[in-house]
Amino acid sequence: MGWIMGTNTIIIILGTPRSGTSVITRALPVMGVKLGNELVAPSVNNPTGFWEDIRVQQINVQLLQLAGRHIEWPVLAADKIALSPHYSAIKRQAIELLKQRLQCNPIWAFKDPRASRLLFFWQDVFQEIGCVDRYVLALRDPISVAESLMLSSGLRRSTGLALWLECTVRVVQDTRHRPLVVVAYERMMDNPGAEILRMAGGLDLEESLLPDEFDYYTGHFISPELMHIKHHTDNPAEHVRELPLIHDVYTLLYRLASDAVTGDEFGGSWSALYTRFEHEFPEFVAANKWLETPKTIAIPNAQRIYCRLRAHGISEIRRLSHRVLEKSMETLTSGKSSPFTDEKQRNQQEKATFHL
Repeated sequence: MGWIMGTNTIIIILGTPRSGTSVITRALPVMGVKLGNELVAPSVNNPTGFWEDIRVQQINVQLLQLAGRHIEWPVLAADKIALSPHYSAIKRQAIELLKQRLQCNPIWAFKDPRASRLLFFWQDVFQEIGCVDRYVLALRDPISVAESLMLSSGLRRSTGLALWLECTVRVVQDTRHRPLVVVAYERMMDNPGAEILRMAGGLDLEESLLPDEFDYYTGHFISPELMHIKHHTDNPAEHVRELPLIHDVYTLLYRLASDAVTGDEFGGSWSALYTRFEHEFPEFVAANKWLETPKTIAIPNAQRIYCRLRAHGISEIRRLSHRVLEKSMETLTSGKSSPFTDEKQRNQQEKATFHL
């Protein structure tokens, strides 16, 4: 079946980096949804797979570069992207790419956390090609997200919280009056079968469930080792002191993910929260001026490994062993001297530098 305007559906999985988007995206094939064949390869940091379309990711990277931003930098100037002379050319790339994907897959999904703040672009593309668009938001406790970002990228706590708030609020606001399913990462890990059924219902895909895929996902793919950090409690995000709005946004969305609030109730509460966001978020950024400008944070490698081992335990030891093996194989195949014998590279091993 080829691409026909108005008959194809695209599902977009959104959320802050480190919020469980990969785990939730992997649930879509259980519902018969295709992710395509050009996917980012797994790595030692995500051995079960990212499930991200390479070409979609490339387009999003180009868009962020127009604004001079990186995926983990908060405060995105969308107007700078939309007004760029390169915007139209990137849009044409996206239109052709989505047409190609939909020719093979009448229901196709893509995931990239970068898209959480770029929906104005993608919705412009969806309107151009005339497809149906549906959305899934991966919701994770903001404290866990901030700590995971700190360990993986060296981000400060306030930066991680600001990124969580901006990505989350933009997704909900930009999908108002569109089909949106909010899936709590913690609930998916605790009861994957129930969450898959709930996702399928929200996406109108109950009749497409594949029993064998369902059994594999719930019985083998989901593993406690996938969740390294967990701060979820009965009072979600209760320890967020910097900005009470973060607590209120997460609490409302978690209630929505738990089916504890109706659509009408959510709409009224969300309007009030978004008004607060427009006022409080700029003040939060102004109070943390380092959010506005990229900086370089140097973290001793030994300290970084120690923090990871405390947080991740045996899974981090396994990840580090795989990394050492990969470096050894690279050395053997390249024919170069061992990176551990080179003085310059040994010094680089002692200090990891992260650009924020």
